[in-house]
Amino acid sequence: MSTTPLITCILTTRRRPQLLKRAIESVLNQTYPHLQVCVYDNASGDETAQVVSEIAKTDPRVKYFCHAENIGPFNNISYGVKNVNTPFFSHLADDDYLLPNFYATAISVLEKNSNIMFFGGATLIMQDDKIVRTHPAKRKEKIYKPPKGFWQIIKCHIAFSSALFRMTDDIKQNGLFHPDSGIWCEWDYQFTIARKSAYYYSSEPCAVFVDYPYSHHTQFYKKLISLNNLAGLHLTSNEMTTTMRLLLFLWFIKISRGLISQLLAKDKKIDELMEEATSILNLHKTPYSYILLLRIFYNLLKYCPFLLNPKFTRKIKRIMGFD
Repeated sequence: MSTTPLITCILTTRRRPQLLKRAIESVLNQTYPHLQVCVYDNASGDETAQVVSEIAKTDPRVKYFCHAENIGPFNNISYGVKNVNTPFFSHLADDDYLLPNFYATAISVLEKNSNIMFFGGATLIMQDDKIVRTHPAKRKEKIYKPPKGFWQIIKCHIAFSSALFRMTDDIKQNGLFHPDSGIWCEWDYQFTIARKSAYYYSSEPCAVFVDYPYSHHTQFYKKLISLNNLAGLHLTSNEMTTTMRLLLFLWFIKISRGLISQLLAKDKKIDELMEEATSILNLHKTPYSYILLLRIFYNLLKYCPFLLNPKFTRKIKRIMGFD
């Protein structure tokens, strides 16, 4: 049986050697054995190298690279993606860990379906050493094709630690992973693929995301959830008046006027607008703040159908200077 690795786990780390050890072991303990763990140390300057070296002595599937200086977490991930030399890859942060059957489940789906560009599983969210919820909370297990698959990602992305990607020549040459997108970059990657390609979602838990109250990611997601709730759930509340809805819509259009002016060019139903938005995003490298705004736009249209009234959209375009 061949021992050539088919999966690369890009494991990025900085100054968390003990958590890193747990993360590495979670990859090596996968029931699917044909893998390698490539640890990219972001200039930790501590015992990280020693921890990795001790593990590598007993398992040659572990590789180690240390940057001469701190290049930032997102550039570190991007560096790892560019150096993948296997057909499939995933990314794992040093404070998270994989569940044993993740790769076995993912590889069985990807090898049977050559048109699927990535496999996404559920993620268990841990707080204070307790599993508090599953992400995504509710999603059907199936193949998602564009454009519907793209909008599913817009509504609720798949945690990067629970995704196994297929490496292609296009990804190898062009990267598709843009560290300049900052904390959006993991979503960016999924959006880029889901716009044009199919992916598979499984409800089987594949990884554990450790949620620290004061982490950068946690604070970001709190803001994201608040903003999405403002655009979605709160729009059904009697507390949000029609005037407030209009002001929010005006604010949204003012920020993303270039994109929305194209969407409002013709009177269309919600699904048609979403398909057209997908095609526009396929043609332009869109700042990923627009992705969040599109989510808000989607919810506004869903809960405020009067916004699609031709007279209203003409008035809005005239006020905003689109005509």
